[in-house]
Amino acid sequence: MLDFTTRKKKKYMVKLHDGFVAVLPMPSKKIFDRLTAAQEMNDIGEVYSLLTAIINQNKKKRYSQQKIEDMFDFADAVELLKDYLGFVKDVVTDPN
Repeated sequence: MLDFTTRKKKKYMVKLHDGFVAVLPMPSKKIFDRLTAAQEMNDIGEVYSLLTAIINQNKKKRYSQQKIEDMFDFADAVELLKDYLGFVKDVVTDPN
């Protein structure tokens, strides 16, 4: 029997500027769709909205978009999005 309550899932860990270590799961379909469409984003606000949604997947601490905008310069925001997308691709392509 496949039991989703006991299945181990890979997590993405990132230490934020404030020292908090966010443990992030694979994205929901909604966030995944936004993440894969990120290259076509024309508005910097959309980038920070997506980044906020991704970081707020952690179960211990929530951030406002304003706090994320204050914490991350644009280069850091893009770097985190790229690295998280790499994690997602690795999990999807890894058969184990």
